[in-house]
Amino acid sequence: MHSKPRVVLLMFTIALLIHVNVSTVLNRARRLIDGEDMVDGLPTVGVLAYKNERTQARPYFILCTLVLLDKDWVLTSAHCLDESATPLREGETLYIVLGLTDNSWAYSPSDVQERGVFEQSQHPEYCARFLLHHDITLMKVSIPFTLNDRVQPIELPPDDIEDSETGTKCNIVGWGIENFPITEESFPRYIKQGRMSLGSCENQFGNLLGDDHLCAVGTSVTPCSGDSGAPVFCDIGGKSYFIGIDSFGQFENCEDNPLQVLTRISYFLDFIEDTMEEETDD
Repeated sequence: MHSKPRVVLLMFTIALLIHVNVSTVLNRARRLIDGEDMVDGLPTVGVLAYKNERTQARPYFILCTLVLLDKDWVLTSAHCLDESATPLREGETLYIVLGLTDNSWAYSPSDVQERGVFEQSQHPEYCARFLLHHDITLMKVSIPFTLNDRVQPIELPPDDIEDSETGTKCNIVGWGIENFPITEESFPRYIKQGRMSLGSCENQFGNLLGDDHLCAVGTSVTPCSGDSGAPVFCDIGGKSYFIGIDSFGQFENCEDNPLQVLTRISYFLDFIEDTMEEETDD
């Protein structure tokens, strides 16, 4: 999966601002290279996107992947909403989109639900000064989503889940761009999935990572632009659990970037639940 030149440039600029060696440490622009098309989509997974004009190859210019928590809330990576990363041009509107299965002009608008961002609740300890820490944000939508067979909330993992065992088999699902050089045709028509397994980042990052992170190695794919926030599902005890979202990788070049760092969902269960409950109470 892949994105437009201005997004790659913006991501590079952000990395410079946070004093990161982009060529060897972070790659915030990500795609699922060689991922498999999911023609029927996944009802729990959506996108943070600009609405494109009819003259462009795809209806949506996708910034990041996200998941639906309930009819009012979605979850994605906090860096997707850095103001320097997603500056809006005059007349542009950022949408949260669910129910999208075909990002082409053959898509059915009646199946797609677009919502504005009513409120953003970024983790208070989110940090992008070096590596990304606490890279998670919740967004409340302007109008509740209508739940149906195309739009369904994701199931959060239990707080005692054993989600860090090396070698655990996983799948990542995302809307990132597909190929270089980047053109409008780099955007995928369908959401893609690929295989990963949990691993160790100690050789690459030493003690720079925390309990809020998990490491994964792509066995059939490499995430790239648009895949930040993409959910990772792992087979634990014979059941598939949502254990993380894509955060960052090791290198700038997606194709050389099999090692991925994930935001660990079980670490943030209290934050997720407290945020949703506080807003409901208000």
